[in-house]
Amino acid sequence: MTTIYLLTQLTEKLHMTTTEASITDLQFIRPNEDVMVGAIFYGRITDVDHQLQASFVDIGLDTPAYLDHRDYNKADVKSGLTEGQYIIVQVTKAPYLTKGARLTRKINLTEGALVYLPYDAHVNISRKLSDERRNALYALLDGQLPKGGVVVRTKADTMSDQTLLCLLETLYTKFQGYLTRANERKKPGQLSSESEIHMRYLENKNLATVDSIIVDDVKLKRQIEATYKDKVKVQVKQSVMQTLAPQITDYIERLSTPMIDAGQGVELVVEQTEAMTVIDVNSHRFSSNQSRARSVVAINKQAATQVADVIQKRNLSGMIVIDFIRMTAKKDQQAVMDTLKKATEQDKQTVKLYEFTRMGLFELTRKRESTSVMYTLFDQSVSSLSYKLETLCYELERRLVSLKSDAAVVSVTPAFYQAFQQYVDQNVLLERTSAAVYFIQDASTSSFSLLRSGSQALIDTFLLENPSESIDKL
Repeated sequence: MTTIYLLTQLTEKLHMTTTEASITDLQFIRPNEDVMVGAIFYGRITDVDHQLQASFVDIGLDTPAYLDHRDYNKADVKSGLTEGQYIIVQVTKAPYLTKGARLTRKINLTEGALVYLPYDAHVNISRKLSDERRNALYALLDGQLPKGGVVVRTKADTMSDQTLLCLLETLYTKFQGYLTRANERKKPGQLSSESEIHMRYLENKNLATVDSIIVDDVKLKRQIEATYKDKVKVQVKQSVMQTLAPQITDYIERLSTPMIDAGQGVELVVEQTEAMTVIDVNSHRFSSNQSRARSVVAINKQAATQVADVIQKRNLSGMIVIDFIRMTAKKDQQAVMDTLKKATEQDKQTVKLYEFTRMGLFELTRKRESTSVMYTLFDQSVSSLSYKLETLCYELERRLVSLKSDAAVVSVTPAFYQAFQQYVDQNVLLERTSAAVYFIQDASTSSFSLLRSGSQALIDTFLLENPSESIDKL
């Protein structure tokens, strides 16, 4: 059973997919870090670098975004863009570490079988459709829009004319909404709404294999039902975090270790740097009655399947080097490469596989659209992975929401408590937490510790017996 969770009510938003109650995909969307590929921004050009053939655009983030001149639309190429000019842009690559977002002026808005191009003027129809159907669709759609073009995908073949026209009207209206918001804005910032981020997660999923979608917001439920009609089952469970919080914590803890059990005595060691990711295959616990050559191939094929899974779960991208157990025969290398190719076919991102090098290393690249999970969750400035202060704050937020008792006492360091108030929306937490929560500041505590939870009478007694000069109530 496959379930998708869109959890939007806490400070940190979560997109999660589970199969048979096991997490298979988890996205973390943090305040000021929700710059997703496809998002629409209103920006101001701060610099036009003719030598680089690029412009730098302030879109309201800490780092200026990058707009290559090859990503100008036809009108921009004809008239040119100038420093200080305000423009509407779309993110094609999210910010990564010190690099700003990558932008395009060739904006495209997708809805099912249609892609609306507001700065184009052509109707392009999939060549996989029959000539008769292509001609009918061209006659239907040509001239329907006062401005812009449209791309028709293959799936339009099974859709009615009325449905396609409704989709086109929806996309046109959406872009007109962006224009209206841009005219109302006095400074750069995001035009697309938060709900579009959640809907985009669904667009990248094969909903035919999904049994249910669980959300914690009624408005989002209505939006999903309006978009997908009867194709998906949507439920609202506003207290679902009480059940999921321990599972999420366990998932994050498993990500914190570079060593991964690939099964059957095979182990992977993942080392991620800014330049590349190296995955080492170890087999010291593998046992087999086969010859050494066959054992090595079996180990590497087992590892290849797990490597594809690890790459997706940790959102590893860029250059990835895999150090398989050394194989000398070309046919053995090809067998492992075929296994890896099949395992990466389900990946939504573009994965390119290369050959084994003379040193026996296998190279591949994966398109980078957003920051890896590892860089989101963990502090990379230390040699061993440790939780970011933000990660600990959001972990405490989830724990407090999942409390089933009347009251609780949490011990926190002064520095952590200050960060907790900064990162976590206190009003949202107060609304979503049923327990009365008391914070005791203690410099000897490691970040935070849940000291007591229970009835209000029990907590009142505990506070009387353990007086402190610094007690704050949520």
